[in-house]
Amino acid sequence: MRMKCRRNFYRIDFLLSAIYTPQLDISQMDEWDWHDCLIANLSLGGASIITKEERKSGEQLWLEFNLDTNNILCNMLVCHVEKLKTETSHSYKLGVQFSNILENDKNIIARYVAKYQMKEMRSKGANQA
Repeated sequence: MRMKCRRNFYRIDFLLSAIYTPQLDISQMDEWDWHDCLIANLSLGGASIITKEERKSGEQLWLEFNLDTNNILCNMLVCHVEKLKTETSHSYKLGVQFSNILENDKNIIARYVAKYQMKEMRSKGANQA
């Protein structure tokens, strides 16, 4: 089965530290084993994250990160896995799609992305003048 991720949203490219876990039973959240990752880009529909651990398409993950002073915890569906190879290590770039996110958290992401997009548009406008 092949998963498809839609790209209907503006994406911002940046590097943001985050943590993720493949555990799904939220009632046992205190016992979850969290892994470090980096968010490489973010949109209202999902993100690209870079991990050291290999994951599989179709897998569900919990992702936790901070935007400004807001803590976001959301459930994600892994849609794409790409192996990244360097001379010293291996890592994986995951294309993930939000599958369960609180409306408030979605609004926080929307404001953050819009603020970033406005900065970018102003910067391009100043460069064209």
